[in-house]
This record gives sequence, C-alpha cells and structure tokens, in this order.
Amino acid sequence: MFKPLLLRQIKSLMRFPYFEIMLLILTFETCAYATRSGTSYVANFSGEEMEPHITGFAEGILYQYISYRIRALYPIIAFFSPILSYLTISYFRDIGFLKTEFSFPVKRSYIYFSKFLASHLTLFVVIVSSVFFSMILNCFNVFQFLNPVSMLSGPLIILIETFLITFFASSITILMAFIVKWPGVSLIASISLLYSFEPISMNFRTIPVFPEGLQIFEDRALIFSREGVHLSLGPYSFESLLPSLFISVLAFFSGYYYVTRRLQVS
Repeated sequence: MFKPLLLRQIKSLMRFPYFEIMLLILTFETCAYATRSGTSYVANFSGEEMEPHITGFAEGILYQYISYRIRALYPIIAFFSPILSYLTISYFRDIGFLKTEFSFPVKRSYIYFSKFLASHLTLFVVIVSSVFFSMILNCFNVFQFLNPVSMLSGPLIILIETFLITFFASSITILMAFIVKWPGVSLIASISLLYSFEPISMNFRTIPVFPEGLQIFEDRALIFSREGVHLSLGPYSFESLLPSLFISVLAFFSGYYYVTRRLQVS
C-alpha cells in the first residue's frame, strides 16, 4: 500500500518544471565556478616523474570545485523545497483532496512518509543530477589524472551534503505545510524560516547549523597537503553536522507525531 502512495505523490509532482530548474542550477554552477584555466594547466604536463605533482594538482582542482558547492546552492534549495511541500500538501488541502486522502483506509503514517519521501527524493535527485553534470563539464580534463579513491571521494562529499541539507529543508517545510492551514502563509513562512538559518549560522558559529555547518564539515574533512588532498571522514569531521541533523530529526518526528495523532483535516 505504501509503494502506490509514494508513486502517486511523485507523479503529482511531475507537473513541476524540473528541467528548467536543472538548467537554472547548471547555469549558476558553470558560470560561477569555472575551472578551465586550471584544467588546461594540468593537461600541459606529462611524464612519470611529474605524476605525483599532477595527481595532487588535479585533486586540488576537483576538491576546490566541490568545496562549498552545496552550501552555495542553499538559497535555491531553500526556495524550491517549500514549493515541493506546497504541491504535495498545501495544494491538496486547498482543493479538498487532502481530506479525501485521509479518508482512505490507509495508515496516516504511510501518507506522511509518502509525502515526505516524494518531496525529499525529488529535491535530492534534481540537485545531485545538476551538480554532477556541472562537475563533469567543468572538471572533465582532470579526471584522467585522478586515482579511483579521489574520483569516488568527491562525489561522496556531494552525496552526503546533498542528502543532509535536503533532509533538513524537507523536514521543516513538510512540518510547516501540515501545521499551517493557509497554503500561501505556509509557503511564505517556510521560505522565510529556511532563509533565516543562513544569517543565524553565520553569526552563531559556536553552534553551526546549515548552511555554515557544511563549510566547517568540508574544512575538517578535506585535508590539503603537498601530496594532494585527502578525505578524512572521522567523528571530528561530522561534529559540525550534528546541530542541523538534530533539528532535522526533531522536525521530522514532530511532523510524524502531528499527522498521526493531532491532525484534523477539514
């Protein structure tokens, strides 16, 4: 019963212009962070004696491109996540279909999880696809100089950060969409709340929240040395992500409790 619900929620989101969003993100990514000069510089070197230096330089270019990538996209995520929550919850409430959904002989938890996953996974796939394609366009010339570990660790950073920040945004916006009954108010309130985290995170760095927490995570996880760049994913690296993860989990289970125990659809 859960799988058809999830597929129906995803299908309802297909009217949203995802292709245009990906083009917007790709344009932003490609124009704001071009690395052609660096890649052409690397491509001029050859020879076994230069291989360690070339590999280290290529790793530096790749990680310099990846660094702060998702944090730079936070304004876009903070804008589109409330819209997805609006389309799956507030819009359905506005046309009266949300009441119909909850009248079906289906567990409320299934409805909540299906709406959350549809919004979260859609946003996650769009952001990851856009960033990966942009990374290939901008860093294609340096891939031949990278070892397998470097090529895997770069995308791993993107996947971790994208999953956490989309989970953070989706948890908050889904909760707001269920609690606030007026569609326009919930949309504006969600966007305002997510945007407010950016100045808060910059002014209160002792308790890092997104998006500033991602910068601290990258500074700890990416270790630059003369031999190149190394990835360190230890407990110390993930400490900066804990405050935002706590907020995400709290918002997620608050939404779950509200939908399953308190929500009265009228």
